Amino acid sequence: MILKPILKTASVFLIALFICSTVKAQVWNTVGNGLTTFATQGNNAIDGYPTISTFDTSGVFVVSNYKNGPGSVWSNFLLEKWDGVVWKKINIPIGITPATLAAIGSNIYISSFNALWQFDGANWTNISPAGFTGNIFTLEVVNGELLCGGNFTANGGIDKLMRYDGV
Repeated sequence: MILKPILKTASVFLIALFICSTVKAQVWNTVGNGLTTFATQGNNAIDGYPTISTFDTSGVFVVSNYKNGPGSVWSNFLLEKWDGVVWKKINIPIGITPATLAAIGSNIYISSFNALWQFDGANWTNISPAGFTGNIFTLEVVNGELLCGGNFTANGGIDKLMRYDGV
């Protein structure tokens, strides 16, 4: 009976196909208690949303744009760091409008209009090269150095691409 081996082979094939096609559902969860710093800011209820993020070995960094109460403009920014347990707030000075974000070790870098800013854990410093004009649209970390790309120039022949070694 040739039919028996064919049925046996077909049933083994169908069982194998069923096992291989078992779908695993994705599960999405909050990170810690989520970005909850938007609940209140002083006496004002605020509304906000994350706009840019990056990560390194010390954690995940998220910049959020927020406004103070209904009818106000989206002109305030907040940087938060997830260290694996809790979100920690890092204030961004007024006047810095983040466009891109990168982190190297304990330093955080934010490009803003006409400037590149570094936060060393205590202070924000404008580290733009002399004669810098224009905007940085992308920051990338390669071999521990910060690469900046955009529509900018600076003294020393810098044009649209520059690197910063942190020294």
